[in-house]
Amino acid sequence: MRVALLGDGGVGKTTFIRRIMGLGESEGATTKLEVYRLNVDGTDVVVYDFPGQRELFESISKLNFDVDVIIMFADASDMATFSNLTYWYSKMIDMGISSKPKFLVVNKMDIELVDPDIIISTLPSIMDPIAVFKTSLINMDQREVAGILGEIVRMVNRYSNLTAKPY
Repeated sequence: MRVALLGDGGVGKTTFIRRIMGLGESEGATTKLEVYRLNVDGTDVVVYDFPGQRELFESISKLNFDVDVIIMFADASDMATFSNLTYWYSKMIDMGISSKPKFLVVNKMDIELVDPDIIISTLPSIMDPIAVFKTSLINMDQREVAGILGEIVRMVNRYSNLTAKPY
């Protein structure tokens, strides 16, 4: 299963995957595509951690990526990261992956300055995520963060089994 992490810089994409992998904190912004491989409940997962800076993302997004799942990230303390989800969605369209299952992780709930439920309700219906995870990654341990990815993988696997065509 190939998973793309998309969202503005500083919203927690790299913290999310590095916490799951048991790696230390990253130093500075992600400046290139980072690829992580892991096994989640028997499913081989490849995670593409895209940089959140638009100019860096633009050059990478021109490559041909085929992903199965998109995890979008927003920051509960920064309204712009929610409105910028429309930019990231337009990039999904450009990359030909907009029809893939989408999930939303709203990070930094410990310093929430905007009500994510209100913001999420204003997203275009086509962007509607399957599930929303409200988190505070800085306050979560490896097991808790891995549980989010595990739940996403299980949901996608369940959906895939339901829609699989019999041979």
